[in-house]
Amino acid sequence: MVDDDDELGPRPRGPGGGAISIVAYGVVVWTIARAVMAKVSGLRETSILFAAVLAAVFLKDRFTWRRGLCAVMLNTGTLLLAS
Repeated sequence: MVDDDDELGPRPRGPGGGAISIVAYGVVVWTIARAVMAKVSGLRETSILFAAVLAAVFLKDRFTWRRGLCAVMLNTGTLLLAS
């Protein structure tokens, strides 16, 4: 995808998203090197729940009972990993 044209022409969005992904991966690796891996993994897996909630709120994505059940199962697993 490309942003709207400006005086410099179209700007691609992909490199920005790629850079953010690389930084996020680096932060996870750095954290795992300094903390207990189970707690870091548990915290990292909660990002799926946040993505589902943000999609429902801002993108008007449907939050069905199946997604709710999956969110509960995900958080239960996360709590078991972290404890």
